[in-house]
Amino acid sequence: MAHLHPIDRAILIDHFDRAYYLSAQRDIAAAGIDPFEHFVQHGWREGRDPHPGFDVAYYLAVNTDVADDGINPFLHYINFGKREGRLPRRPLHAARRALEACVPLREKARGWAHAADHAPPMTQAALATAVHGLPQAAGVVIGVSHDDYVQSCGGAQHLIGDEQRAFADCGWRMLHCSPAAPVPMLADLVPAAQCRIRLRLDGQALGVALFQDVLDTVRTLREAGGKLELVIHHMMGHAPELLADLADAAGRRPLVWIHDFFTLCPSYALMRNDVAFCGAPDVASNACLVCAYGPDRPSHQARIADFFTRTRPWVVAPSRTALDFWHARGTLAHAGSGVVPPARLLLDEAEPADEPGRPLRIAHLGARLFYKGWQVFSELAQAFAGDPRYAFYHLGMEDWPPLPGCIRQVPVRVTAGHREAMIEAVAEHRIDVAVNWTLCPETFCFTVHEALAGGAFVIARAAAGNVWPAVQANAPHRGCALNTEAELHAIFASGDIGARAAAAPRVRGALLTGANSAGWFGVAGGHG
Repeated sequence: MAHLHPIDRAILIDHFDRAYYLSAQRDIAAAGIDPFEHFVQHGWREGRDPHPGFDVAYYLAVNTDVADDGINPFLHYINFGKREGRLPRRPLHAARRALEACVPLREKARGWAHAADHAPPMTQAALATAVHGLPQAAGVVIGVSHDDYVQSCGGAQHLIGDEQRAFADCGWRMLHCSPAAPVPMLADLVPAAQCRIRLRLDGQALGVALFQDVLDTVRTLREAGGKLELVIHHMMGHAPELLADLADAAGRRPLVWIHDFFTLCPSYALMRNDVAFCGAPDVASNACLVCAYGPDRPSHQARIADFFTRTRPWVVAPSRTALDFWHARGTLAHAGSGVVPPARLLLDEAEPADEPGRPLRIAHLGARLFYKGWQVFSELAQAFAGDPRYAFYHLGMEDWPPLPGCIRQVPVRVTAGHREAMIEAVAEHRIDVAVNWTLCPETFCFTVHEALAGGAFVIARAAAGNVWPAVQANAPHRGCALNTEAELHAIFASGDIGARAAAAPRVRGALLTGANSAGWFGVAGGHG
């Protein structure tokens, strides 16, 4: 097969996705080898796929006649297999891949071992020296989350940074705690003198400390008459029993944020086996019995419930949609609850229309994750790859899975120092339509707000939590809600999406900092 007939070569070249092959086969890209020649001579025999819609290994495994004859499977599919009704890849291919990658939490946790900080913990004296100025502050907020909010990127991390600065503006200090050895679940309970956590003070890294030393430090601050507040943004990687001890040491009822649904299930997005939204059924349900997260959920729920019973926290959600869902699914004891949006959208700058006749620019914003609907967007782009009416983009990190050649990559990284990066990219590349097809309920969804602020029209999956409510609240004329993927493909096939976007004039805006925890406590002019 290395020496193809010119006609077969032309057929293969016409269907071969060069950009995808190089994106998926990074060794070939690094070696500077021609991707098409590599696929023809070696790649297909090595199980390397020539196109995102074709699975070499599957086709050969199912079609043993093709495998026995030593025929290039992609060429066979193009010439014969397609019209014979042979499938190019497994049905529900993306979902099956996500299912196969889903493993029990203990196994997943072992894969996180590389993230552990093995630095020796600071001594009690060193910690006391580091925090010696705290009693003189207007107050001290102790923050808790699942990772280092300065080094990591994401909506919750940016919110923590925002509130640290908001507290600082009012003379408050923030001591932030995150696991020294992160795990994608609740941490096993160990004595506080053996539990290691990372500390930051006012955004500056202090290092690793023992939890017992932090408890003693907080008690000392309380005894000195200092004003304290405890804010828990996430419990992942923590032992809730020790967090309850921290609340006792502070003598304060904690504020617990619902950035996702980790308080209901260790599958924080409530995706059964990482494939389908489960709706948080009863822990004894058959649905949990067939889920990889099921075995851990009873103890997870019991430990979370004990924490809530012991501390009776205030609960705050980033949207009414999220809080209503949490109340409907949960029976956790708490003193009260409320909604504090982490950001607010201001749309005030109309923009001129683009030149007529150019393709409509369609984009997926953010991570290429299954539960974020990446595979839905990718398949939409492939279905309309040859349609001159549309051009498809991904705005976000250059990540995995590999990009089909029909989707243009626009690298975007939103950081604390460049919070407007996504909005600017949407505006700079004149993205007309952002497709947000998240498979689970979004509690806030920064990307839908960034899409609107950048001037894009938003296609929302109607059941995706706060996505469609955010559009309705901020720019109802700049979006539409759909229920099924069939409806999504239909508005592109008919061209209706172009008419809808054109009927809603493009408007630019800004995403402004929300009230955050400082506002809740009344430190920065809000109320709790």
